[in-house]
Amino acid sequence: MISRIEAGSAAATTLDTYARLFAVLGGRLSAKVYPEADPLRDEAHLRLIQRLRNRLHAAIRMRTEVALGLPDDLRAWDAELAVGAQSVKVEAETVLEDIQALDRRIALKAQDGQVDVVLLLVADTDRNRRILRTHREALRGRFPMDSRAALAFLRAGRLPPVGAIIVL
Repeated sequence: MISRIEAGSAAATTLDTYARLFAVLGGRLSAKVYPEADPLRDEAHLRLIQRLRNRLHAAIRMRTEVALGLPDDLRAWDAELAVGAQSVKVEAETVLEDIQALDRRIALKAQDGQVDVVLLLVADTDRNRRILRTHREALRGRFPMDSRAALAFLRAGRLPPVGAIIVL
């Protein structure tokens, strides 16, 4: 079977088989899935981004679905805010789930896209507020600024100088 896999003639080899083969070799199989079609956003996600847009000073330009710009990389930021040559990226979440996974995903996108400032836009729900209260300190390193301060910058036509969590 291994010879057929190496020769490319094995029919319908499963991911489980590949994972076990890599494990024998001391490796671990991982996969990333990226959408190839235009992204579909649910109504709640679109409303969340619109709530941010409604709070921006007229001097701030907003683009949505901003690709990282790397060859063959289909990841995108939910939005980009720009004033002159400066910009910040926005990652929007309507439902907070795994905070560690979210933080890692944003960190990897920021690193790969060479982005210094990311704003985490979170829908204002009781559940999300409870999760943020519980896990705020775990996110403080990447997002030191809170909503009130970040929104003050944006209303004044300036971009926050550091990452922020904005709850709207």
